[in-house]
Amino acid sequence: MSKYKAVFAYLLLGIVITVLFQSGYQRLLDQRKIPDELNGILLPKPKGVPAFRWVDHRQQSFTFEHLLGKWTILTFGVTHCSVDCSRPMRAMVAVFERLKADPPLLKSIQWVFVSLDPVHDTPAVLKDYVTRYNEHFLGVTGPSEDVKHFSEVLGYGVSYSVVRSPEANPGGHTEDIYLFNPQGRLHALFQTRVEDVEKMLRDLVMIVASYS
Repeated sequence: MSKYKAVFAYLLLGIVITVLFQSGYQRLLDQRKIPDELNGILLPKPKGVPAFRWVDHRQQSFTFEHLLGKWTILTFGVTHCSVDCSRPMRAMVAVFERLKADPPLLKSIQWVFVSLDPVHDTPAVLKDYVTRYNEHFLGVTGPSEDVKHFSEVLGYGVSYSVVRSPEANPGGHTEDIYLFNPQGRLHALFQTRVEDVEKMLRDLVMIVASYS
């Protein structure tokens, strides 16, 4: 009987060692993918988002498929803040300008502003707003519930409040910037202090370089 117990103990020990080895190896792989000295927040596992069907400022459809095949830098907001909430857009402009020194990387990124107020922020309003910052930026919006659901699924600093009129204080929306990878998954997010633009740029370059 003791012989069988010994065999069972060895088998159990082997299973435990195998599980621990695989777990440790996976953690090592995950750590290897995370750049050192990162200032933004890199998700350990990129997060999927629900399908959506919105419209951009050119009055063309903008869906989940538009997130595929390229990097997407995206932020939320409204065009009529009663306070200065333009920091994300100004930060995106600053990063865009610096990336002109790296045309291949710049070409691999699309820049998207998602309005939280589809009632006020029509395609015409969005066109006027985003092109004041950069003609290459895309303004998009969609049904309130769809945008709300999308922002809630992200779950990383996004808050949502209904804007009932252009004069209302929209407060409550995030000022973070979200980075989606070419598979359409949330990959990282950045703070929007304009003085940290160089850090954001460095983070972006490291993240893209480490992506596989």
